[in-house]
Amino acid sequence: MRPTSMALAIGALVALAIGGCGHKLGELIYNDSLLCGDQNQACAPDAGKFELFIVDRTSIEVANPSIPTFDMVAKPGTTRVGFAYVLKSPRQDSGVVQMFPDAGIVDYDIMFQEFDVDAGVGSGAQRVQTVQRFFGVSVAYQANGDPAVAYLGGPPDFTETFWFQNDAAISYRSGATWTERVAATDSSPPVSGSAPSDNGKIVGFYPALIFEGNSAVLAYRDAHFGQSAGTGDWNSADLEMAVGGPTAWTPVALLEAGNSKRAYGGHSRIIHGAMTLSSGPRAAAVVSDRAPSGPDTFGQDIEFSEQQTDGSWKSCGALQPLTNVDTPSILGANGATLLPNTQSGPSIDYRDNFGYGIAVTNRSVNGAYFTSCAVNTDCTVPGNWDTLDPVFQRGSGGWYASVAISPAGDPSVAYYVCSKQPSRNENSCTPDHYLAVSNRGVSQVWSDHELVVDTGAVFQTRMVFLGNRRVIGYRNGVTGVLQLAVEKP
Repeated sequence: MRPTSMALAIGALVALAIGGCGHKLGELIYNDSLLCGDQNQACAPDAGKFELFIVDRTSIEVANPSIPTFDMVAKPGTTRVGFAYVLKSPRQDSGVVQMFPDAGIVDYDIMFQEFDVDAGVGSGAQRVQTVQRFFGVSVAYQANGDPAVAYLGGPPDFTETFWFQNDAAISYRSGATWTERVAATDSSPPVSGSAPSDNGKIVGFYPALIFEGNSAVLAYRDAHFGQSAGTGDWNSADLEMAVGGPTAWTPVALLEAGNSKRAYGGHSRIIHGAMTLSSGPRAAAVVSDRAPSGPDTFGQDIEFSEQQTDGSWKSCGALQPLTNVDTPSILGANGATLLPNTQSGPSIDYRDNFGYGIAVTNRSVNGAYFTSCAVNTDCTVPGNWDTLDPVFQRGSGGWYASVAISPAGDPSVAYYVCSKQPSRNENSCTPDHYLAVSNRGVSQVWSDHELVVDTGAVFQTRMVFLGNRRVIGYRNGVTGVLQLAVEKP
């Protein structure tokens, strides 16, 4: 059976233009920004709080908004950020394309590039791997400072009619050379005892990568056979991990849906969290959502899993071990009724002087929301997370929410506003759209601190702090060009 449709919402492949601005929007925007009148334009707002850069000028078809096509992470001890991103390959010469020349298969290159935010220049793009199926990328820095990129990869599998890549893969860079390693090839291990969870070989969706010392920690979605909708493979999907590498891996089961059909493992993100491992490195924490019925659907709910000091894992709201009647969520047992559509999933950050912060889009009501769990609190208890706090609730906006917490412990949330008008979708944004960032500040009111960052179309976001500066990566929503906004000192 062919997988659920993964049709792309194709944007016009046009060059990015920088043009004049109009349409003052002072009644809406806190800093009285000017908005540009063309979706292809990327004009700096009049407040001048951010500098805008283009990281990679290559146009790409703007894909399904639930599937991340890039990731960004700060490089420790530097003023650089690292990007992993997907581009349509200019070569189109892979063995898969050559074997199936009339099947409409497209080669995509997974790329890596660093960008120095002080110098305002990139390091030059490097090709990590070429694939035909991509469902998210994740980038992290190894202990030696070299990057690593995770994706749905592995050697091409010609026994499959669609999932030519079906492994959880990581490419490690050493010097100028990228070497692919496979962290997981099938659904078992880890062994759960549930037949739906323990069978299949299509793994590696929505990867989320971090390093604990020299050990990689990779979270990914296990889709079993990757074939059926409804109560089949996608609703039986599991959130799993592979720890170790590059060649020896320990499997970890976080959330298994083989019997419960709760469709775990969508849109995962991973950070260094509150715990410190007994072996010394900082432990990890993972946020994800549930993605029912297909590989490319919007998410639901918020799942949070935290590594403990002994290296084991606990999931918020879940019994230990997880049972078929569990409904884990930071929002409680019926969380999906509160967040039925998270778009491209939740974002997470942590600071010792604040705790955990999560930003999420509620696409069903058009808004960005924030919740937190205080430091020195057991965040695996749903009641210890704050009630969802509205960050933005106007028109059609609050999309692609991402969070970062400042060194002073002040959370910021970046989000896209598609239109002042309600009920707009991803293909019908209006010329008054913009990318914004807001923090709660002293007033504790998000709208008091809203700043327009870019007045062009935006597709997905990632945000980090470099010192006291907010750095936001995003794709142009029309051309797919990879862009960067850097807060001025």
